Amino acid sequence: MKVDPFQLKNFLLESFLITKKQLEKAEEESQKSGQKLEETLVKLEWVKEEEITRLKAYILGIPFIDLAEEKIPPKVITIIPEDVARKENAVVFRQNENNLEVALLDPENLHIVEFLREKTGLKISPRLTSEAGIQNALSQYPKGAGTTSDEFLNKETKTTPQTEEKERKLSAEKIADTLIKHANLEKASDIQIERTKKELVVRYLTGDILKETLTLPENIAPEIMARFKTLADSKSGKDEKIESITILPGQNGEKITIKMKK
Repeated sequence: MKVDPFQLKNFLLESFLITKKQLEKAEEESQKSGQKLEETLVKLEWVKEEEITRLKAYILGIPFIDLAEEKIPPKVITIIPEDVARKENAVVFRQNENNLEVALLDPENLHIVEFLREKTGLKISPRLTSEAGIQNALSQYPKGAGTTSDEFLNKETKTTPQTEEKERKLSAEKIADTLIKHANLEKASDIQIERTKKELVVRYLTGDILKETLTLPENIAPEIMARFKTLADSKSGKDEKIESITILPGQNGEKITIKMKK
């Protein structure tokens, strides 16, 4: 999920990490350089990169993990091939029975979480980490060990078709619930979900501004759409934060608008 820039600014000020004068200066520098605000703040050495990541984790409700000095077992880290991990800035750092904990550098990189869930058949718990944490983890890859990226991308899931379908439905329910909770926190009046040929696009309407918030893999689109249809058809199943759900035909399938209660 994306972190709203306005919300990030407020948290930076409220956390006393920067002053209003520093924020104004950083915004001016950011516009000149074309860099993101957080990149400019780090470049100016007013805020540490890890502090920015911790704030994002707090805003999004995703736990932060410090991997700067973490020792990761080779059999765990190699669950994701090194070339894939470097490309996605994502590493598996812990495995507990049927659960994998995955550290991400970018909170918008949720497609790797869904991909891992499908490929392994395990529960995936995302965590945010810093650049130093990711680099420390990547340095621990054994040379010539682990699955190749081709084998990983073509690896069949360990689940049966019946189990996979059940897990996808549960995953869709969790994603739908998370979207509703996040939209409520963002004070969005509407959630718009549109299916395209390649992905499922989620947008929030806040005031007069419609912004793209999240994209999800196209292969989970049927379950997500079905979940909101179920909520639309069932009065007893409707979330208390939802005012109404409208389903209309779109160019590549149905388009759903969820109006939130004020």
